[in-house]
Amino acid sequence: MHHLEEALIPASSYKLDFSNPVASGQIVRRDVSLQFDADNYAVARMILTAINESPYRSAIKDMSIVAEERREKDLEGDPEAGDPVSVNLVITFYETLTGASTTEGLIYEKTESEEKTPAAPNDLLYE
Repeated sequence: MHHLEEALIPASSYKLDFSNPVASGQIVRRDVSLQFDADNYAVARMILTAINESPYRSAIKDMSIVAEERREKDLEGDPEAGDPVSVNLVITFYETLTGASTTEGLIYEKTESEEKTPAAPNDLLYE
């Protein structure tokens, strides 16, 4: 979390929303929805690069970048700076259960082998 907060320092504002962690076998996935505003595309790219270079295994998906029109009072600024942007994305962080001190709060997903194994019929009796 500290790395993510550091990456977002240049953002003019941001909002994080954490989903419940989901375990599948020994792998845990945790989605984080992120919305942030940046002064321009260059700042947004710098933030995205910092997130992507995280020391933690992760994948960025469902990303959109929308340019906002500058307000009248901002038009006097540097014309090369570009328009402010709003960025929305989902980051999936991957962890392992190996060595985990707790599994409290995890949602467990069925593995493929569990889904393919047919349940034993309850109506068969053997004498």
